[in-house]
Amino acid sequence: MISIQNKEESPDKYSFLIEYAKRRLFYSGDCHKVPSDLPKIVDTVDILIIWPVENVIEEFLKILIVKNIVLMHYDRFKPGKFICNINPERFKDHLARKYSEVRIIIPDK
Repeated sequence: MISIQNKEESPDKYSFLIEYAKRRLFYSGDCHKVPSDLPKIVDTVDILIIWPVENVIEEFLKILIVKNIVLMHYDRFKPGKFICNINPERFKDHLARKYSEVRIIIPDK
C-alpha cells in the first residue's frame, strides 16, 4: 500500500494505492484531483474508488486506464444542488454512456 499526498491541496489530504496479486485499487480519499505522483507509479488501476464529480473522474480517465469505478459519497442523496448530491443511478447511466469500457459500480448503502 502506498499513501499519496495531494501536494497541490491541503497537506492532510491523502489517497491510497493498494496492490495485491497483480490487482490495483486506488482510493481517492479527499483528494479532489489526480495526485501528481500517481501517474509516475502506475498507468492502470483495476478499481478506482472516487467521489461522484464528473470533471474529477474525467481527469483520472485521461491519465490512467481504469477498469472499474466505485462511486462514493452519494449515500445521503436528496434532491438539491451541492457537489456530492447526485442521483447515483442517473450519474452511473451517464458515465456508462460516455465510458462504455469502464464498469461503474454503486455499492449498496
